[in-house]
Amino acid sequence: RDSPVSRAHSRWSLAGTALSALLLLGLVLQIGFMVDDAFITFRYARNWAEWPFPVFNSFELRPENGHVEGYSNFLWTRLLAYGHGLMGLDLVSATPKIQMGIAVATVILVGRGAAQLGLGPVGRVAAPLVLATSAPFVAWSSGGMETGLFTALLAMLFLEGLRPMPRNVPLGIAAVLVTLVRVEGIAWVIGTLLALGLGRRLAGAALDRYPRRLLSAALAAALALGLHLFYRHAIYGEWLPNTVAAKTGADRPEAMARGLRYLGSWALITLTPIAALVCAMPALLKGDQRRKAAALSALGVVTGFAVYSCVVGGDWMPFFRFLAPVAPVLAILVALGLDRLKLPLGLGAAALIAAVQPLALFDVHVAPKATLESLRFRSFATGYKTEAQRIDAARTNLAYFETLGHALAAGTTSDDVLAFGAIGSPGWYAKGLDFLDRNGLVTPEVARRPLDAGGDGRGTPGHEKRVPHAWFLDHGVPAARYLFATFSPGHFNLRDPRVLAALKDRMRSDPKLRNPAEQPLFGRTILKAVPITEGPAAGNTLLLLERASPESAAAYWRR
Repeated sequence: RDSPVSRAHSRWSLAGTALSALLLLGLVLQIGFMVDDAFITFRYARNWAEWPFPVFNSFELRPENGHVEGYSNFLWTRLLAYGHGLMGLDLVSATPKIQMGIAVATVILVGRGAAQLGLGPVGRVAAPLVLATSAPFVAWSSGGMETGLFTALLAMLFLEGLRPMPRNVPLGIAAVLVTLVRVEGIAWVIGTLLALGLGRRLAGAALDRYPRRLLSAALAAALALGLHLFYRHAIYGEWLPNTVAAKTGADRPEAMARGLRYLGSWALITLTPIAALVCAMPALLKGDQRRKAAALSALGVVTGFAVYSCVVGGDWMPFFRFLAPVAPVLAILVALGLDRLKLPLGLGAAALIAAVQPLALFDVHVAPKATLESLRFRSFATGYKTEAQRIDAARTNLAYFETLGHALAAGTTSDDVLAFGAIGSPGWYAKGLDFLDRNGLVTPEVARRPLDAGGDGRGTPGHEKRVPHAWFLDHGVPAARYLFATFSPGHFNLRDPRVLAALKDRMRSDPKLRNPAEQPLFGRTILKAVPITEGPAAGNTLLLLERASPESAAAYWRR
């Protein structure tokens, strides 16, 4: 039978995990948002369930056109495709609920991991509590992306590897799933397993059959990767997704500098890595071999995430999406350190960390604003925005693009092709419309261009290869019929020359078209205005720049 101490510790684990799960749900419900990029995955998932191949555009189904893998989250897309196809889920409304469920499961997993490490009451409460209030973890427990699933699977791999003797089947399954959830998943499997093995060795703990268990998990992941590569090549004719080409190739010194600013912002805004580094010292100096091994392994994984973020130059999305998956590892590291403190002091320190971490979600910061601005790693024309302001911007953008998507669905036909940048929610709501992507995610001609070929997105992570709308006047297969799209409230009498002139002036002055590289549009397109009378976008007018001959276009814009 369990000892009284063991039963007391179990009660602390249960109470800490339950409290943490409730806090997490409250924060997610308060902060939850959706990024437009998630709708790219939604459209792929829907098409995968309804079409023979997982492609974004209907023209990719024709024999003369190749298939394009414009997503980098195979397992997440596959799961959503099953949800839509087999269960009839509406992905827009169901995904946030799925993500919250995954987040709660991750908190429970970390709470159990703290217990398996033999931590006392402080550590068992601190681990789930620190995770549940970590700003990146909270933020990416919504958003629509695969980040929450990746976080849960990586935590499963790490915590299983911390056992004195990991179980072959769970460790192998976790390694396989991490490999499949992200295109670079195999790197995280190898890095995590190396960190676990090195941490155990540096701590002086007995190895026995431990390296063999890690090696078997690595081999399982390698086999899964091999099968996935052959599947990808059979479907898409490529060994890597098109997204890799679209989002890589930035100038190395610039990317590294941007990545360092990304890391600095992450530390000063979220404060979790600072707390983890402080707590690592007592864990390393006073812990037994198992706890030292856990702390060293955690530091190894955190170092891997830091190096990766520097190499790729960070990410433009709110609250450090590339670093969010390390939150469970940081929580374990904090718990290892705080567990060395006496109960009242340790719980007080955990409560303080839990109170301070989520402040950034509400745009409250400990670091001075000037310092945070100096670490700006995005170069959007709107200027510096805090992470909370970036979430607000995501909500505003999504509302605009959702309405635009409904307008495009009502105002275009299934044979039309539009050149556009934010293809997510417009692509989801305008189901029958095909897209050429300014950012290159689903358009290889853009993704495979060299950076010095005239892109206008240089300096912002993931947008270095963005091309102007006008680039598609002479590029893109099939040729785009429409080169730009927006909408305006109300309906207009286009027979009135003054109204038509005002609309033309509006297009010329649109912020997205002020770039000199966009000026060729006004010599090779004409304005098409489509009043929307039905559906969610009713009461608006869809404005499109439609391809035309140079002669007719020149005469049109002169009038």
